Amino acid sequence: MTENTDSTPAAMPPSPPGQYPPPETEKAKKGFAITALVLGIVAILGSWIPFLSIGSILIAIVALVFGIIAMIKSFKGTAGGKVMAIIATILSVLSIIFGFASTALGVGAVDSALNESTVDDVESSQPVDEDSQEEEASDTSDAGDAESSEDVASEAQAGDDGSNLGSLDSPAAIGDGTVWTFESLGDEWELTLDSIELTDGYDGGEVAVLLGTATPTVISEGDTSSWVTFPTIGWMADGATVEDTFGIATDHSAFEDYRSIIDLEATAGTTMKFYNTIGLPTGVTPDLVTVESLWGENMVFFASGL
Repeated sequence: MTENTDSTPAAMPPSPPGQYPPPETEKAKKGFAITALVLGIVAILGSWIPFLSIGSILIAIVALVFGIIAMIKSFKGTAGGKVMAIIATILSVLSIIFGFASTALGVGAVDSALNESTVDDVESSQPVDEDSQEEEASDTSDAGDAESSEDVASEAQAGDDGSNLGSLDSPAAIGDGTVWTFESLGDEWELTLDSIELTDGYDGGEVAVLLGTATPTVISEGDTSSWVTFPTIGWMADGATVEDTFGIATDHSAFEDYRSIIDLEATAGTTMKFYNTIGLPTGVTPDLVTVESLWGENMVFFASGL
């Protein structure tokens, strides 16, 4: 007798649950690429707007990191989204470049507007002397003669309180003994500018060195007046502010016994020598020195004589 056998193979038992991890979803594999692409798009949109572009630069840096990680994973075959990662990386780099460019343009525009506003305010604040205008119009023989340095000095010292010392049109002369008295944060100072000279800088360019003396006469609080009450010193050439190239003089022996303007702490009545330097852009020689209090009040102009 032949035994009946079932030719159907026995079914394999199912794998125990949890033996193999579930495969990653396509979305999870592209997580870094998607995140980088979204951040890159946001960064490129904001990189064109001045000042807002600062935030876009930060976002672009994060997007760049995610994009690089996504590209590495995609090239290794452990994740997808290679194209998205490449696009995100390119957008991030462009966002950083555009962000810095737009920020620089915005800062330049604001600085230019402030400079124009300062000059306009100074010009509009100068009193108009109708009598002197009539005298100048009637005296045609001397109309083309330039004012002597003594005349400029006498005009610059018209006001003892410092409000009329050294205007834009009639700057005081450095070294003429003009004393500017100003008040800042409750303290009072007396300032003179003694001399100015050009010297070589470490970067190969020229450095202008301004030398002067400063004396705190009234101190509102405590015994010592801090340097923070000292006025700011600026430089102008052809009516525009000279931008410092951060040049440092190679030889400090000419003013080694002077103190930096950021180091002028002293008691009332102490006279200190101070110096201020500026690295000059190539081919630029300042013709005016501006001095103003901490809050931009009572700007005083001195002819550099360079």
